[in-house]
Amino acid sequence: LYSRNFTDENGEFQLELTVSNIRTVFEAELSVPAPMNNGGVGTSRKETKFESPYFHFGHYDWHVAVSSNGGLEGRPSIQLRRLTGFDHQCRARYLMVVGEGERRADSGILDQLSDHEGRTPGWTPPRVRLNDLVHKGILRIYLEMILANTTSEIRLQPLNPTVGPAQ
Repeated sequence: LYSRNFTDENGEFQLELTVSNIRTVFEAELSVPAPMNNGGVGTSRKETKFESPYFHFGHYDWHVAVSSNGGLEGRPSIQLRRLTGFDHQCRARYLMVVGEGERRADSGILDQLSDHEGRTPGWTPPRVRLNDLVHKGILRIYLEMILANTTSEIRLQPLNPTVGPAQ
């Protein structure tokens, strides 16, 4: 082992480990209050908002916010929100599924920028009402985090075209 460089001068093993394409899965079940989940009489037309518990990924804490301006009959807006690390923007790549079985919406892979306040543009499933995603009073969320990278903004001044490059 020593002659093939598997050990160092002290006879200790050298190990190199590479891990790639790691994904973290977060799942949550959000309870929809009984007067709202009957889909009929008593369904609120006001803004409806649900938030998942927080989870940790890529040095940040996150949660998922689901809202609708038309109550359960409105179209849902689903947003991944960063809860920590507001000194920089963050690029997040993730996949989200809301609902279950035939009553679900799948975002596909989203690549979005989380701003200095932790907000991402989010995702609005097409042709789906929030009520369509609720099953037996539960709104299920499946989130697969792929990456979260801190980004920095650099502002550059354009050079005067009449000035040549520095020698």
